[in-house]
Order: sequence, then structure tokens, then C-alpha cells
Amino acid sequence: MSKAIAEAHKGGTMKAELAKATKETGIERAEPLNVGAMLTAIIDKGITLESVQVVGELMKFKEHEEARSAEKAFAQAFIALQSEIHKVKAAKEVKTKMGATLYNYAPFEDIMGQVSPLLKAHGFTVTFSTDYQVGPPCRLVKSCTLQHVGGHKQTNSFAVRIPNIQNCSDAQNDGGASTFAKRYVLCDALNIVIGADNDARFDDARAEGGPITEAQARRIEERCEYLKIDRETFLKYAQAVDFEMIPASMHDELVRLLDKKEAKLKAASDKVPT
Repeated sequence: MSKAIAEAHKGGTMKAELAKATKETGIERAEPLNVGAMLTAIIDKGITLESVQVVGELMKFKEHEEARSAEKAFAQAFIALQSEIHKVKAAKEVKTKMGATLYNYAPFEDIMGQVSPLLKAHGFTVTFSTDYQVGPPCRLVKSCTLQHVGGHKQTNSFAVRIPNIQNCSDAQNDGGASTFAKRYVLCDALNIVIGADNDARFDDARAEGGPITEAQARRIEERCEYLKIDRETFLKYAQAVDFEMIPASMHDELVRLLDKKEAKLKAASDKVPT
């Protein structure tokens, strides 16, 4: 908002100018200020240098008020939307080679299918865009824009590393990272909680088969390099395409395996005669 408009709210010079313009146009000011009527009246009265300046300030004021109104409508509709969005069930299972359930997750299609009717009912639309961050590491950034019919919009972004899976094309690697990021950014934008009926660990939106933290991923990757463990073999066992995408539910098991590997190497080293 311009300085002149700010002064108008405080009873400054702009208020006096608006009052003068009101007197000249013959329109009595009512609350709230009918900017559209004043603009029409000023134009009908005849354009002067002074009225042009007043019209400019009125337009800025009108735009500011419309933006505030749209933001308020967005907030009210979002509150109503949140009250109707229930926990999304993580029904998709990921199993180990032995058939045991490793973790559950909710595919993007399932999440979108549940929230789409609610978005429409409350006047919202969601759109997605993709960008890239040059590495290392290279990251794919997925953005979700939530826009209300009133005009106000809000954007959230989520970044993931682009994996380099053997026997997969660049397009396939990008597609996998894009789908992963799209699912998470939608949950962030709508504050969606993912849950699984059979496991209390999934009460947290980030625990539903979500990845370990960046610090944990970095530590595990460093230990694999130190222990000379083949990267592709380890990630295949961890059911992930990259270290940052290792499921949180696998963290403790992987750490135990690394501890055992390190202990064996240490024991073998101790047996070597000096």
C-alpha cells in the first residue's frame, strides 16, 4: 500500500484529498468507501490534473482492499476445508522379498481422489510446477499452488534428490522423483495427515513410509563408503532409490547391519599380526 493510502487510514493528507474529491463530485461518502462509485463520478465530472492524482491513489487503495478481501475469503474457506479433510489411509503396501510388510504409503492418486471433491466444494484448485536445483546433489523441486475462487493463492514447494538408478533412463529417474515430490508437496499444502490402521508409527504425516532425515541419510552414506559397501546393493536392500529416500522404518535395521559390518572389519583387523 502506498504512503498516501497509509496516511488516509491515519486521517492524513489523503483523507483530506478524498473528502475534497467527494465534495467536488457531489457523492456523500458512506462506510465502507465505494471506490468504484467515486471513480465513476470523478470521470463524469471531468478529468483534471488533480483528479488524475486522486484516481491513481483510489485505484491503489481499491486493489489493496480487494487483495485483503480475497485473502480473508481464502482463509475462511481453508478453515472450512481443513475441518472436512480426514486422515488419508496409507493402503499401499511395500513388502520385503520374504513377503513381510516393510511399510505402507498413500499414492498420489489416492490422496488426490479423496481431496478433490472437497477442494471443488470450497472453491479451491491445485496446480503443480517443476523446477530443478543444480547440484551436487541435483534436486527436483515440485511446487503446489492452492488458489481460491476469490483470487488469493498460496504456493508450497518440496525438493528431492534426483536418483541415478541403473537401467533407468533420465526420464524414468525424473519421473520417479517427480511423483515422490508431488505426493509430499500436496500433503504440505493441504496439511494432510497420512495414517495406517495397523501401525501407530504412521500417525505422523512424515512417518508414513516417509524418508529418514538428511542427517541420517548423510551418516549412512558416509558409513557405506567407509565400509566399502556397494551403493546399489545397499539401496536395493533398503528399498530406496537414494539414501535420502530410505524409509524411516528401515533406519534402525540398516544401522544394526552397518554396526555388524564394522565390528567384523575391526575384529579382522585386530587379528592381523603387527
